[in-house]
Amino acid sequence: MQHMAMNVAPQKRLASADGSRTFDDSPELVDLLTAEQVRKRFEQDGLAISEWARANGFNPVLVRMVIAGRRKCLRGQSHKIAVALSMKQGSNKTSPTDAR
Repeated sequence: MQHMAMNVAPQKRLASADGSRTFDDSPELVDLLTAEQVRKRFEQDGLAISEWARANGFNPVLVRMVIAGRRKCLRGQSHKIAVALSMKQGSNKTSPTDAR
């Protein structure tokens, strides 16, 4: 079974308005993909959505719901799926208490 990594978009640095410094302590930004781009990437790679979902430990039905826009992806598995598909910016924090 082929493992498909969707988080391969080029990364960008966030610079201050006057260009004098970059914000290295902030998470790096990636170009986010639309649902159509995600579907096309699966098609180009010849990989079924359900195959990718199982290979990455996700429920195939939930992955399809995320791609179709039927989930808000605010937290939990749907958020993790959206991040893995590069549809949403991820975070290094694992819980709200880690932000302190």
